[in-house]
Amino acid sequence: MKKIGRFILNIITIFLVIILVVLGFRVFNVFMASPRGDGSVYKDEMVDINGIPQYLLTRGENQDNPVVLVLHGGPATPTSAISYYYQHDLEDEYTFVNWDQRGSGRTYYASPIAGQDVTTEHLLADIDVIVERLQNEYNEDKIIILSHSWGSILGNLYTQDYPEKVNRHIAVGQYINSQDDKVAADFASELAMKSGDEESVAAINQAVEKLQSEPMSLENLSALREQTDKYLPNGESMNVFQQFWLALTSPDVGIDDVKYYYTLITQPDEILQEQTGLIDTMSTFDAYNSMRFEVPYYFISGDEDWVTPYTLVEDYAAEITAPDVDFVEIPQSGHLPFIDQNYKVFNYELRELLGREVEEVEVVGEGEESAEVEESEQNLSDYPDSIFTDMFRKSE
Repeated sequence: MKKIGRFILNIITIFLVIILVVLGFRVFNVFMASPRGDGSVYKDEMVDINGIPQYLLTRGENQDNPVVLVLHGGPATPTSAISYYYQHDLEDEYTFVNWDQRGSGRTYYASPIAGQDVTTEHLLADIDVIVERLQNEYNEDKIIILSHSWGSILGNLYTQDYPEKVNRHIAVGQYINSQDDKVAADFASELAMKSGDEESVAAINQAVEKLQSEPMSLENLSALREQTDKYLPNGESMNVFQQFWLALTSPDVGIDDVKYYYTLITQPDEILQEQTGLIDTMSTFDAYNSMRFEVPYYFISGDEDWVTPYTLVEDYAAEITAPDVDFVEIPQSGHLPFIDQNYKVFNYELRELLGREVEEVEVVGEGEESAEVEESEQNLSDYPDSIFTDMFRKSE
């Protein structure tokens, strides 16, 4: 009995030590990564948007700085809790507003999910209300849109519909169309074939056929990516443990964030069944339906991103017309370059695009060639380190 008692005591002790370590790092991040200067803005709030309480996290060192609205990916994959990781280094120049979309994150728990009307049309209407709110609150004529993956669909559509309210759109991992996964699957199949893995080739082809013959669903997408991930490179990405640690020690994480991601991992159908309308949009959306923009449009892609293949994004960027267009490739990065090991390159490039001065020029007509994007000759060591560090920011 004494041995059992000691064993239980040891388990409790280890558990308490882990909690104390997590709390210690979180307190450190609160002091080191939260806006604290004069005139700074830090809001963690539920806001009524089109009749639904929705979560907004606002961070910035000066409320007079330009405002950036972040449209997260997924669908249903908010990044508010870990946004400090890359945004902190830019908050002296910009105010970031992170929004948990309908059916996602803290917004998911804010009201009965059945009444949230999770459709693309409602999300676009929500963006418009948020943009006008930010314009009034921060005295801004136009708002910068920063989007990721699924969010890039929303950013593309909103920028097309409301150019008078948008300063510029920066799309990270721009979703092009339903061919994204087919292109990735073809490349994975080619790599599997070179390895002599005929079983994986057959499994990939079967998953592709099912995805194309049935209505798009996250279940079929996940089944395909489970096969292709065996061969596709994904950059120097954080592993699951590192991402989990990043969230647990975040200065902005809350109980609902933890509860939401636990549910998303253990009972995904409970959340994803409300996202069918957004999946339908992904199946029908084609970025090539929008080729002319009245505001600057920039693209950032990891050079090993095969979720939204960077090759397709680069092709699209070369064909659209806008007052300014640029395509930036982040070396050794996958679909999440803002939390990859080369995040400092992402931050450097993002700062450049956020602050780029664009002259008022006439949009180039269709059929005319756009200027070629200059290739950066900078080495990774040329990019400045963050003033805020943690144990996972260095790969060395």
